[in-house]
Amino acid sequence: MQANDQIINQMLRNLPQDQQNQFAAILRNDVAYEVVCNTEDQYRDVEVEQKDEDGNVVLYKTGEKKGQPKMTTEKQLVQAGTKGAVIALIMNDGSVMPTKDEHGVMHLRSSRRRTDGEYGFECWCGQDSRIAPNELGILKADGSQPTKEDIFNMAENLRKQPPKYATINGERDVDGFIIRKVGK
Repeated sequence: MQANDQIINQMLRNLPQDQQNQFAAILRNDVAYEVVCNTEDQYRDVEVEQKDEDGNVVLYKTGEKKGQPKMTTEKQLVQAGTKGAVIALIMNDGSVMPTKDEHGVMHLRSSRRRTDGEYGFECWCGQDSRIAPNELGILKADGSQPTKEDIFNMAENLRKQPPKYATINGERDVDGFIIRKVGK
């Protein structure tokens, strides 16, 4: 069943310009892959004051800690993950188009093509796959150009340990990001 062009145009007109561009690219079949961040929420155990049913701090009544608050451990959210959020689209021409979630938040911070042939992404949640395993310790944090020796070392690392990102049912997990084929 085909949708009426007039209905599609009306739907697109009601969206913000960036979302219009995304949907238009999808309708034109310009999108090859969607990128999904696969980061879980991160929690940490934190010591907090114990409270009773009324919300009052519970104090020690006897012993050397008399008058001091009783402490308990609870898990607190340290970093909110974006598991399942589509953060970008990879177009057929190889360009990367950031996307926004239903609240208008863009999660993609940065992306680059890695020397192992994959794309690397950095999400605002902290997940980062921009550096391939064969590039670790060779690429410089200051962003300076690699030397001929650096390039040789990256190629040698890649030869010794080729990437093993299997595509299963049209998607693959590349260092914490799911890269999913769009369309057929």
